[in-house]
Amino acid sequence: MNTLLSLQPVRRINDTLGLRNLYDEINNSIRSLESLGIDIDSYGNLLYPILDRCIPVELMLLFNRDQVVKGVKEPVVSDLINFLKGEMEARERSFSERTELIPIAKSNCPLFMKTQTASFNRGSSSAAALNVSIGKFCDFCPKETHRNEDCKVSMHDKYKALYDQYKCRRCLRKGHKKKFCNVKGIKCKTCGSQSHWEYLCDKGQKSNKNGNISGSSSDSRDVGVNSMFRESMIDTGNRNIIYYQTARANVVGSNKIIRGIRILIDSGTETSFLLESIAEEVGLPTVSIEKLKIHTFGSQAPHLRELERKRVLLKDPNSGSHLECNIQVIDKIVGVDLIRIPSKGIASVLRQKGFVLSDQGREDTEIGLLIGNDLMNKILTGKTYRLSENLMLYETIFGWVINGSSRGESASNCTL
Repeated sequence: MNTLLSLQPVRRINDTLGLRNLYDEINNSIRSLESLGIDIDSYGNLLYPILDRCIPVELMLLFNRDQVVKGVKEPVVSDLINFLKGEMEARERSFSERTELIPIAKSNCPLFMKTQTASFNRGSSSAAALNVSIGKFCDFCPKETHRNEDCKVSMHDKYKALYDQYKCRRCLRKGHKKKFCNVKGIKCKTCGSQSHWEYLCDKGQKSNKNGNISGSSSDSRDVGVNSMFRESMIDTGNRNIIYYQTARANVVGSNKIIRGIRILIDSGTETSFLLESIAEEVGLPTVSIEKLKIHTFGSQAPHLRELERKRVLLKDPNSGSHLECNIQVIDKIVGVDLIRIPSKGIASVLRQKGFVLSDQGREDTEIGLLIGNDLMNKILTGKTYRLSENLMLYETIFGWVINGSSRGESASNCTL
């Protein structure tokens, strides 16, 4: 009850974060009182004027107008709380769906500077200026006074803290997502990546004597990734051209964003992986976070990684076939141009035979999704066709894929 009596008012109607914090405090306090057997009706008359004081005037005007339209003479506190929740969630949804933020231009920079505890350079959006604000307190433990680089919480807890505070996972600023971040100067001191700071780097996690990641639990799962790709097959010369089982499909996000991706079906991999950049682009929901020991071909020791598992909907744009599944996301699968697209000659010959390849006619060669043994049987239909001694066709829910080797790229040399 003391928490309800000491609620801090939100002055501005567009302060979405303030409204979220206010609602969470109200909701948590009410639930705590309910667990003690104290119903909201017993103190609703006391709580209503408190909320009236804490909620912005413009929002209270909208609520009272709504009550008048509905013919309610005496509004109850539960209706006010539900109204606050609806308005807050509507603002969060509208803000999250914007593709970019208003840049800090010279015209509004002085106003922005007044709200900061540190002094920024005029019109600056660089990471050098950003470091002034992020080095003072920990972004992952807001109530602590240590620095970000000294934080001992697990990577999972760090990401959860950023999510709860509506902060970007790249620059740590509030109000936008990582995929829309355009802050300059971000660079990890551990791996050199420009997509995160060093205290959010998987490679920067130190192992203890037991081989576990510090700040994380010891539960992990061994995963084999045994495939090997030769970079020399880009310049084939007289060598046989190797074709892997590749297909194309669309990834459908929770906000109905559709992204076309290239798929590699690989029986040498135990678990399926989706590129993290694609998952963030379409806004896939996180199902869980798991710790994996990834064993790659030729490695003597596994790589311990903490990866998110996303809910994914895959659709074939032509047939309408779809697959909904949970897939791990990872920052990189295989280098660009290492997995070649079937040549136009082979595709033309196969089309004459009644087989339409799923992976054809596009320039992008990046593999966005690796299908392993965990999902392979859900992709393959079981139909096969032998083209030659070295070439096979396999039917998938996304169309036919070719696998094997062929000497030369032209239709005359593919010996079908």
